[in-house]
Amino acid sequence: MTPALDLLYRPDLDLLMVRWLADVSFTELQAQYEAILIEGQSHHTLRWLLDVRRRAVPTQEAAQWVTHNWLPRAAAAISSGWLQLAYFISPTRDEVMHSDVLVQPIVQAALAPTQPYDLRMFKDEGDAVRWLTT
Repeated sequence: MTPALDLLYRPDLDLLMVRWLADVSFTELQAQYEAILIEGQSHHTLRWLLDVRRRAVPTQEAAQWVTHNWLPRAAAAISSGWLQLAYFISPTRDEVMHSDVLVQPIVQAALAPTQPYDLRMFKDEGDAVRWLTT
């Protein structure tokens, strides 16, 4: 993809590991999320770990697009089962997602149990991997 994104499929865990190595523009972010979708489909995996610790805190525009555009398309594209997404986040991102009045409702919508996927946020990668693999 780009130097700012690392995609690694772990066949031993049947897990797609996604790591942003740098922050990117919104347009680049959209292209990277599309690459993640293609990679997940190519490996037929339902479990994705997205490490967003190196990205800037989410903007309203990015959160809106991921929640209302990309996540529903990703869930629909994975027709072989229930998509699980673990977001590995920094403490700063966690704070913004709980305190920013513009981003908070978008994040809550993404986390809602009524969504056609299961998404959780983690501050510890080991906890994220355990949740995805159990």
